[in-house]
Amino acid sequence: MKAAARIEGRETASDALRALVRTPAATLLGLASRGTAPDPLRLAGWEFRASWTAGSLPAVAGARHRRGFYRMRSAPRGSTGVAGYSIPCHRGGPDDPWVDRLRGPAALRRGWCVLFPGGGPRFPDSLLVDYSRAGRLHRIHPLSVLREHLVRIAPDDPDLLVAVREARVGGQVRHLGIAVMERHVRSNLVP
Repeated sequence: MKAAARIEGRETASDALRALVRTPAATLLGLASRGTAPDPLRLAGWEFRASWTAGSLPAVAGARHRRGFYRMRSAPRGSTGVAGYSIPCHRGGPDDPWVDRLRGPAALRRGWCVLFPGGGPRFPDSLLVDYSRAGRLHRIHPLSVLREHLVRIAPDDPDLLVAVREARVGGQVRHLGIAVMERHVRSNLVP
């Protein structure tokens, strides 16, 4: 992966990610609706630097995290066989380094999820990031209603992704936010 080697280990965001962070929500939603699903097997083994944009709820707008992906030993039926997690990072701008929040000496991993093919009518060619199927949440946990549509927005760049987060509550879908992501470093998670 040539593009991944270009980004791996970079301390701050690339120019492309900086531009996406500043892109209006309507433009990002348009790009996501025309985007293509990333290859889940090319996500596995990597962590992506991510930032919630201004098109997100005020509580998360500007928040940053790293999203990691790994191959599952035992995957739910219909899934891609790839799962993910989030590592929250301290707030800062795209020009600041991504600094993990720690639990003891290790990065705090949470937000466990499973990737499924197909995203629905608004994002037909996306991966569905499903938090309820990761097997780590009680069915009434707030994260169990979250879904994200994960897409590549540039066909020639597998390193830039957009995630559109929604919540399904009482049969209704509510838009919660948009995260922009770029490939960052190899994951050290061993499932």
